[in-house]
This record gives sequence, C-alpha cells and structure tokens, in this order.
Amino acid sequence: MTNILCWFIDVLSLAVTLSIFYVSIKKSTFGILLTVSMVWSIIGLFVYPIFDLLGLIDLNIEGRSFIETNGNPGILSAIHILFISVGMWCGYFFKGKYNNKGILERFSIPLDNINPLTIWRVTTIFSLLIIIFFYYLTGFETAIKSAAAARSGEFDGFEGTEQFMFLKTFSTISSISTAIFPIALLKKDRLFIFFYIILIALMYLNSISRSLVLSSIVIPITIYVRLSKISSKTTLAFISLIPIFYILLLYGKPFGQFISAYLNGKDYELIAQDNESGFLNAMLVGTGYQWYSVQAGINNFFNTGSPLFPNDVFLSIFFGMIPSHVLESLGYGDLYYGNANVRLACVNTEIFGLFGCTVPPTSFGYSSYLLPGAGGFILGFIMLRTYATIEHMWLIRQHRDVTKVWIPMMWFTFLSAMFSMIPTMIPRMEVSIIWVFFITYILSIKFRR
Repeated sequence: MTNILCWFIDVLSLAVTLSIFYVSIKKSTFGILLTVSMVWSIIGLFVYPIFDLLGLIDLNIEGRSFIETNGNPGILSAIHILFISVGMWCGYFFKGKYNNKGILERFSIPLDNINPLTIWRVTTIFSLLIIIFFYYLTGFETAIKSAAAARSGEFDGFEGTEQFMFLKTFSTISSISTAIFPIALLKKDRLFIFFYIILIALMYLNSISRSLVLSSIVIPITIYVRLSKISSKTTLAFISLIPIFYILLLYGKPFGQFISAYLNGKDYELIAQDNESGFLNAMLVGTGYQWYSVQAGINNFFNTGSPLFPNDVFLSIFFGMIPSHVLESLGYGDLYYGNANVRLACVNTEIFGLFGCTVPPTSFGYSSYLLPGAGGFILGFIMLRTYATIEHMWLIRQHRDVTKVWIPMMWFTFLSAMFSMIPTMIPRMEVSIIWVFFITYILSIKFRR
C-alpha cells in the first residue's frame, strides 16, 4: 500500500513539474533553455522513482549501495519531492509583476550596449589560450590521464603540477562564449565557431563531463534552431541532435575514461555506460542518485536533529576564486573549500555507503538536508521565482533584439551554478561574471574613444 501511495505522489509531482516546462516552452525559447538544462533533474527526481517503484530499474552501483545501507526511499522522500514540485509551480506562476528596474536589469544595462560577437570572439580566444596554457604547464597526457581522478578531487596524478589547476577555473569564462554561441550561429561566425568547438573539446578531455557537452553544445544549438524559426533546414539540424543526445548519454563518461586509461597504459573496454539493461535503463540510472539523495538528506536530518550547513559551499562562494596554493602561502589554507570540515558531497557519499566525495546531492537533494518537506518547497519556490524573472528578461530581448538574449542566458547559467550547490562550479561562474563586465568596460572605453 505504501508503494502505491508513493507512486501516485510521484506521478502527481511529475505532472505538476511538467506543467511548468510546458507553459515555458510555449511562451518563448527560454523554455528550451530551462527544460533541457534541468532534464537530468527532471528524470532523476521525478521520473526515476516512478519506474523504480514499478520494478523497472536495474540498479547501478550508487543505487545498490544506498539500498543496502539505508533501505528503499520511503513516503517521506515522495512527500518531499511533491513539496519541491509545488514550490516550483508556485514560484513560476505566482511571480508577480516584472520590475524592469530590478537588480539583474540594472547590471545588464552596459551589456546591452556592446556587440555580443565582439565579446564572443575575445572570450573564445582567451579561453582557448588559457586551456592550451594549462595543458602546456601540466603536460597534455598528464592532464588527460588525471581527468577521471580529478573529478573526485584526487590530484596526485598531476605529478607536482596541481598548483596550475586554478587555470581551469579561469578557462571557464568560456561560459560567456556558450551564452553567445546561438547568436554566433545565427550570424554564421564560422571561424570562431571552429575555435569554440576546439575549446569545448579540450575542456571535455580534461573534465570527462557529459554536462559540459550538454550545456556548451547541445543546448545552444537547440536554442539556435528555435530562434532561427522552423524551416526544413533547421528541422533537419534539430533532428541531427538526436544521435548526439544518445551518444552523449551512453558514452559521455566512458569515452573520456577510455582515453585516460589508454594514456595510462591500462586496458579499458569502451562500452555504453549502464546499458546492460537497455537504453531506457541507462537514461534513468545515471540520474537516480538525486532521488536517493533526498532520502539521504532526510536520514541525516533525523539522525542529527538539525539542518546541515556545508562549509565547502559557503567557502567556495566567498573564496573559491582564489587559487588554493595562494591561500596556503598566506596561511589561510582553511579557507579553501577542498579543506572544509563539512563537505556536502562527502557527507552524501558516506550516507550512500560509498567512499570519497563522488555523489553530490545537487540543490534538490540538499533541500532535504536543510529541512524535510518545507525545505523542498522553499528551494523550489526560490529557484523557479528566479528563473521566471530571467524569463521576463529573455522575452523583452527576444521581442526587441534577438541578439541580446545571451544576457539572460548568461544570468541563467550563473544562477544555475549557484543553485547547484557544487563548490567547483560556483567560483567558475563568478569568474565568468567578473570577466564579462571587465571586457565590457574595456570595450566601452575603446568605443568612446
């Protein structure tokens, strides 16, 4: 009976959530950005539990370990997820009147006055030079061989060059290029599109991140297709993305690990990730950790009797942009988020019954660490209220000048990183924001002359 009740609650949560994205997609191209950016969360938090309760999931390592350690997620996790969906719904639909003099619009004024292609070209070249310099300092093979380990915070494989890791943070000013990529496609800026693809390829080899490919290539191309209106040519371009989605999902991680293992002289069979039980199962199990993380947060809250406030997240916000070796040399090594005594991913991974810090709960999972039930509503409300504000910015610019939609896309990327609660992502987006205003200031001086 409990499983049946959980299943109906999960179906209701999914229906409430999908209504948000349906309305947003109908309203503007921003809906594409919002939906595709949150697709992993939608699947892992709202779809995965439904299939699991029907017995249609072949568990992966994280799922098996969690259940062996904690048992199956229960009714409280289903209720918490429902609170998240209701909070999101209220945040999106009860957003109130848009204020065109709000803080984001005020900050966006100088950006509206600069040619986005100029920012795109400068940023793409600088990002490319930084990542190439990083490979030069660490060694191309060393950087790629150590990519898989670095995802878990292990930097021993960099052979004494780990102090150059901060360059990867600065190379992520490329997120500004990503925001402008759809405009570059519209304007057919072919040479710099080529440079951009090379940049993303180099960043992928040293990160092995499917999310990087999704956010940097797939989402911008999808937005471009929508902005360029529907025609036979753009329809074919959109259809061509389907195999990219498929390859990205199944081979995004294994391909990078294959290259890393090859350079280390180890055997590694390139096979689709979690594909033993079919494509649908592979699509689901890679995201299911978010559902288990909600239950992990509930367990932690009732075991400790208090909310969890992870030091690493707060340290990354305030000090994450400062290279760790600089903090160490100044005697403030404790301010480096990697040295924090409470690290969110580490706490979550331990509750899963695993070692290391390999299972970040994301913001939705963290909401149950903060407060079961009500924490989900608060997080969902704040997140979608914020995204609804950015959607208004998008609508205004898409109507007046489509080339300016990169500005709300930039804000969306920045705030998504903040909401992720992942310490490595937050300072990277902060660097990107500082960079775009710096380069805008430099360009405005040049144009005034």
